Amino acid sequence: MVNNNKNHLFALGPIIPHLIIIALVVAGYTYIVKNEILPDWSTFMYYSMKVFIAFELILASARSFLAPTLGIVAALGLLFIDDVYQISFITPADGWQILTISVVGLLISALMKLK
Repeated sequence: MVNNNKNHLFALGPIIPHLIIIALVVAGYTYIVKNEILPDWSTFMYYSMKVFIAFELILASARSFLAPTLGIVAALGLLFIDDVYQISFITPADGWQILTISVVGLLISALMKLK
C-alpha cells in the first residue's frame, strides 16, 4: 500500500507550492526595492506583498498544520533575535503580524483537519 502523505497533519508536500510563491514574491520585492525600480510604488508593493504573504499562509494553513507552525516559529525567532541581539531582519510590527496570521492559520488548520 502506498503511503499518501497528503492527509497527514504536518505534511510538507501540500505546502511546497505556497512556500515557493512566498519566496518568489519576497525575492521580487527585494530586487525591485534594492535596484530602485519603480521607487514611487515601493510602499504600495510593500503592503501588497504583506497581504499576498498573509493570503498564501492562510491557504497553506488549510492544507497542513506545518505552515502555521513554521510561521509561529519564524515570527517568534525573528522577534527574539530583534529583542535580544538587536539584529532586525524585519520590523517588530511585521513579526507580530506574521505571528497573528499564523495563529489564525492554526485555527483554520484545526477547523479543516480536525473535523
